[in-house]
Amino acid sequence: WCLKEGMGNNSHLLGYRQLIPKHHLDPNGWPEQYDMTVIDGNRGRIIRSLSELSARVRELGIADSIPNAGGDEMDADLKLSRKINRLVEQVKDGFKNINLHLLAYNRSENPMKDPEIYDADPATFRGVPMDDSKIDDASPFQKCILCALDRLYTKKYRRYKTDCCEQIVYDGHNTRAWKPAESIEQFVYNLGSKEEDFGLWQNLTNHASTFRNLIDHLTHCQDVQFPQIKKDRHMWSFHNGVFLGKVWCPDTGMYKCEFYPYESEKFRCLDPSKVSCKFFDVEFDNYDDVKDWYDIPTPHFQGVLDYQKFEPDVCKWMYIMGGRLCYNVGEMDGWQVIPFLKGIARSGKSTLITKVFKKFYGSDDVKTMSNNIEKKFGLGSIYDAQMFIAPEIKGDFCLEQAEFQSMVSGEDVSVAIKGKTAKSIEWTCPGVLGGNEVPNWKDNSGSVLRRILPWNFAKQVKEADTKLDEKLNAEIPVILLKCIRAYLEYSQKYSNKDIWNITPDYFKIIQKQVAMVASTLHNFMESTNLVYGPELFVPQKLFVQVFNQHCLSNNLGKPKFNPDFYAGPFSSRDIEVRTAVETYEGRTYPLQPFIYGLDVVKETLEFGDDH
Repeated sequence: WCLKEGMGNNSHLLGYRQLIPKHHLDPNGWPEQYDMTVIDGNRGRIIRSLSELSARVRELGIADSIPNAGGDEMDADLKLSRKINRLVEQVKDGFKNINLHLLAYNRSENPMKDPEIYDADPATFRGVPMDDSKIDDASPFQKCILCALDRLYTKKYRRYKTDCCEQIVYDGHNTRAWKPAESIEQFVYNLGSKEEDFGLWQNLTNHASTFRNLIDHLTHCQDVQFPQIKKDRHMWSFHNGVFLGKVWCPDTGMYKCEFYPYESEKFRCLDPSKVSCKFFDVEFDNYDDVKDWYDIPTPHFQGVLDYQKFEPDVCKWMYIMGGRLCYNVGEMDGWQVIPFLKGIARSGKSTLITKVFKKFYGSDDVKTMSNNIEKKFGLGSIYDAQMFIAPEIKGDFCLEQAEFQSMVSGEDVSVAIKGKTAKSIEWTCPGVLGGNEVPNWKDNSGSVLRRILPWNFAKQVKEADTKLDEKLNAEIPVILLKCIRAYLEYSQKYSNKDIWNITPDYFKIIQKQVAMVASTLHNFMESTNLVYGPELFVPQKLFVQVFNQHCLSNNLGKPKFNPDFYAGPFSSRDIEVRTAVETYEGRTYPLQPFIYGLDVVKETLEFGDDH
């Protein structure tokens, strides 16, 4: 960084060799192209590294030490903290140097090009590195912040949401998983007792709002001494290593899952920024010798499915959908469905949701959507979770139908948050539904039914296993592995396929049963009031008369019959509505809508004077 004696003459090249990628330089060291985004990223990375080094030096108490005191170098008598600050200044000046040269070049060669804006515009701002000698001049609140950050760094805490977290260490290995040690609020109120540090206590109580402001600052700050944890939703830690659910394989051009033991080279070379989403207090078995994922033994989970007498192909899709919960919506497929475990009480559906799928992630990262979810602010507590579950939904489910459809499809959703401006986000949180009833939404064109992949838990458990929850809990790591392998195989094999063309016919049968509840027209079309055939037709007004009789008899209300209402159910059976002149039952009907592809059963007609 041109800080040695005699290198000052090269200051006009400061930053070029340090910040510009080598493949962007010609043999003489001059840039062949300027990618300021990359250069700005390199600047930020080096500044962060130097900031971490500065924090570590202060923690060790060697900031004021002079390592080379009395040496021959010109900077031999500088403090260690000052040497680090000189490097920080050189990095900033190097970036500024490149930017100024580029601005001057573009001013003459590309006069229409607008200057780029960076994190800290070097043309207008030059930050000053932290200097310990100026701490005495700081305000009481600033001293509280510095003291709190030093304590947090000494404890090796990191922030996750509103908690101070510490890394889980097992058998001497850093597991890459973190657990809450105390809340930020607890940390602040435990920070300074008057008996231990009266000066700090004075600063904390200097103003009535100091505690509240310090908690707020630590909750939102971006500081190398208290970094924020960003969990990798595809990574889990165990006693003997980490399991990754999404690893790119260049040889196959596909994603796979892998297990890295703590002693392995792959674990040591793992990106240091990766943080596990959960620690399981057990050993992990990767079942490398089992080629077919369905053969991985999960007897207790499989037992719940077998009790309902699901066919093997139907069981497979339970594992596939379970694995899908470990990926963002739309990340690996375009299926646009959500699993729905429908059935009676004590059938095992809620057990799979709350005792298995929910435990793939930590309790803080899985949110429960209740049946009476707040219509306005309900999504505010769910949108940033790793997964949401709705184990007990009913017909009066309070979630808006339009929001449900957008969530399942991974579309933009407006999320209202109390006390804040509503934000529009692309929905990424996967979920699973369960319940005895289907929500009373209007499924006019199949917009709801095509988004639900249903299982019917129709058989009630007569002799319940009181230890089943414990058995399933011990089996979760194996279930997780099985689900991940299942989903990776099917999602990459059928990612661009319509899911209804690759799932077993069972789901279409259950979908029809659900449709009879969700759609009055589906209910009518599954009744004995109609017959189907390509040669059949019926005047629309006769069809509507019989339809209204059916709705009245079955207490289904009286929906409006229009193209939006019948488009989905009719198209699924290749039924068309056309305006024509036809002879029906020996009578010629003038120009009017006819429905082609079905006819009404004559016994159901109650003719009036207009027929």
